[in-house]
Amino acid sequence: MESSPRIDRSDRKKADWPRAFRAIRRMQLDPERTDLVFELRVALDGGDTERRFQQFRALPDGPSLLEKAPVLLDSLSDFEALRSLEPGSLGRAYLHLMESNDYSADGLRRAAAEIEEFATLHPGVERTWFAQRENCVHDLHHTVTGYGQDAAGETALLAFVDGLYCQASRVRVVRFGMIASLVSSPLASLHRTLAFCIQARRRGAKARIPSDYRWEEKLGDPLTSVQRELRIESLRRVHPRGPKRDNYASTGT
Repeated sequence: MESSPRIDRSDRKKADWPRAFRAIRRMQLDPERTDLVFELRVALDGGDTERRFQQFRALPDGPSLLEKAPVLLDSLSDFEALRSLEPGSLGRAYLHLMESNDYSADGLRRAAAEIEEFATLHPGVERTWFAQRENCVHDLHHTVTGYGQDAAGETALLAFVDGLYCQASRVRVVRFGMIASLVSSPLASLHRTLAFCIQARRRGAKARIPSDYRWEEKLGDPLTSVQRELRIESLRRVHPRGPKRDNYASTGT
């Protein structure tokens, strides 16, 4: 893959907060509109996508991954190959998650394509490859954390990722989405949801999931060993009261 030049983002757009609030509102009215996630990212990016790409390229394994450019989506889309893996492996856990919710591995890629401006955030072959890889990693994060793909699980994962990235790029999109999701939670369960998200964020802060992690090489490994390698604490240990029955799927390990 040809090397991408550094892009000058000194003239990058500022965050478009009105557009972000409109996107969140529409997501609340129609949670199935996955494309609105990318509408939100366009509104709040402000150069975060480029900054995260540069951080990735500076990692020890970043240049090698860029050169080889393995297509993670190909590995995750081959459900039959995943089904042949050992029970308890990362790949089988991912397959179970996706099939349980009737999702396809390329769902986020197709949703991203619906927002034409999103492509302008990652121009060129290398940046497009990186963006598509990150989309795939989202559902792998669901898999290794055990947080469901329902609204409450997405909120918990946002909290986890906020802790994981902390002050790194994308935190604006992640934190805004997390706060908006909390605000829209049922008032009767808001305290419980907030406590759960605080626990999830602390869990993320302790985890170590580098952007140059070779997920495609770990699909056959036991999920528990991948979680240990990435320093992801047990779901039951972090959330001793267990998942919230009406919102959180009990998938802890």
